[in-house]
Amino acid sequence: MPGMMKNMGGQSGVNKINEHMISTYAGVGSGIMTAAVVLWIRFQLILKNPKKLKEMLLSNTDERNQEIGKKAYRFASTGLIMALYLICLIGGLWYPVLISVVGILMWIFLLTYVISYKVFERKM
Repeated sequence: MPGMMKNMGGQSGVNKINEHMISTYAGVGSGIMTAAVVLWIRFQLILKNPKKLKEMLLSNTDERNQEIGKKAYRFASTGLIMALYLICLIGGLWYPVLISVVGILMWIFLLTYVISYKVFERKM
């Protein structure tokens, strides 16, 4: 088996990770941990102050804010789909594998949308 791996990939079964990707993963992980700590501290402070807790509850349950969020999400989703489509068309000229990857992402988005729509339609 090791001989076959050596013949197939030119390596002895050990994959090297790009240094840039290691730095990227470290940065993303650090950012997520920092955001989690900041949000945890923020919510602890809000929970200790009944006035701020009531304001936050009202702002989160306000129908106007919910509608604004829905419209912003629809707009962002449309922009994302258009950007993926353009990347697929233009980037596919130089990197043919890009068409497959972006196409799969668009199908995942579409399937997620259709399934969630049907689930929410039955529940509401």
